[in-house]
Amino acid sequence: MSAVLPTGSALVPPRAATGDAAAIPALDPIPAPAAQPVAPAASTPVRPAAAAGDAGVTDTLTPPLPRFAQIEPIGRCNLACRMCTVNDRGDEVAELPFERFVELIDQMPTLQELHLQGLGEPMLHPRFFDMVELAAARGIRVSANTNLTLLTESRARRCVTSGLAALSVSLDGASAGVYESIRLKASFAKVLRNLDRLVAARRQAGSALHIRGVMVLMRHNLAELLALIELLHRHGVPELLVQRLSSDLTQPDLPRRYIPIRDYVAHAELSDADLPQAAQVFEQSRALARRLGLKLCLPKLQPAAAASERGASIGSIGAMASPAAAPLAATASAAAPPAAPASAAAPAVAASGSSPASSPTRPAGPRCTWPWDQLYLTAAGELLPCCMVATADRASFGKVFAQAAGQGASPPAAAQAASPLAAPGAASSPAAAQASTGLLDRWHGSTAQAFRQALGTDQPPAVCRSCALYHGTF
Repeated sequence: MSAVLPTGSALVPPRAATGDAAAIPALDPIPAPAAQPVAPAASTPVRPAAAAGDAGVTDTLTPPLPRFAQIEPIGRCNLACRMCTVNDRGDEVAELPFERFVELIDQMPTLQELHLQGLGEPMLHPRFFDMVELAAARGIRVSANTNLTLLTESRARRCVTSGLAALSVSLDGASAGVYESIRLKASFAKVLRNLDRLVAARRQAGSALHIRGVMVLMRHNLAELLALIELLHRHGVPELLVQRLSSDLTQPDLPRRYIPIRDYVAHAELSDADLPQAAQVFEQSRALARRLGLKLCLPKLQPAAAASERGASIGSIGAMASPAAAPLAATASAAAPPAAPASAAAPAVAASGSSPASSPTRPAGPRCTWPWDQLYLTAAGELLPCCMVATADRASFGKVFAQAAGQGASPPAAAQAASPLAAPGAASSPAAAQASTGLLDRWHGSTAQAFRQALGTDQPPAVCRSCALYHGTF
């Protein structure tokens, strides 16, 4: 699932680029002492600034395609983490064909950073490393998350030879009892063995692959944070990102299949009564991390004071360390109707691909900029508002892949010729022509515009209203 989503291989948020003041306002980075440096900055992904116009990118409802994308290679997982919706998802569970992946990358010529993960475990995809190699060969910085249960000697070697820049490893406990009670079907001993295998492969190859641990923090494992820092240090991992388990499953139209997960998350997440203990553990953890020279990123225990303080990248989640996610938080994901988000302030949604009747500029002050400067695609080709949404039955801007013959018309020839994404000698078939512009069409479609419009009002889309990123508690 995604970094903010408690998945078998949790998604993690991207770091800000240098000078990006409030990029991950919900994280508290602890730099390593100069005497014990961690991996150089070049080895950790950095979230690129918003494309075309940067600071003013949210001044439009039709922003350019972003420089950061999160693509889900596969929609299933080999684990059954208790806070994750991957095994209960209500949308299409798919395996992204490699040829479709190439189509997507071809449609994003300005892409700088790619996070290859969604709800599923990416190493279940038979061509995951081929995807990494293709993107890396085009100069794109590639990161991913994994539960590390499927790592073999061969996969460890490909982690360090494929061009993968960063890999986050999900570890929610420092003991088998705690870890295995959260990540059902996983073996703590096997994950540690695989972690040693990965670190050894990196060392033997002299690779710059950045490896870090990711912990989904909840009441059940808070007491193991200190021990996890020590464990990662012993195994040669230089960084730990801690993300709060936080529920966004309180929307009124939550499908019944998600209710057990919602109830688990409500019981497991930190309550107000837990915060004093958490603050004490955090203080001890900072001191230990500094002593060991381990980089530690902790979540906020209180909401950010104001949207203006969270800055333009409040929605950043998905790439690693960047990432991430996604890149992207430990949030239980739910499903909602796939129609345009319900909001009194949202403009009417016309047929897919058309423009809303309202003004093309958004209201001032969105509290989250994910739908402007980052892009999330499921393995089935659904373009979602962000990684926190996670599944298309909750909210979607629509499918980006070409429709089957007879199911829809291709874009007009003039529109194809004008598209900056059209490659020389563009495909002659209607389906191929539609595929060449499908991503941009959905990114600028009426549903996407309506969502962005609503996000800038006091009544954001329903899917955003209980989101930890939106409220600044991620």
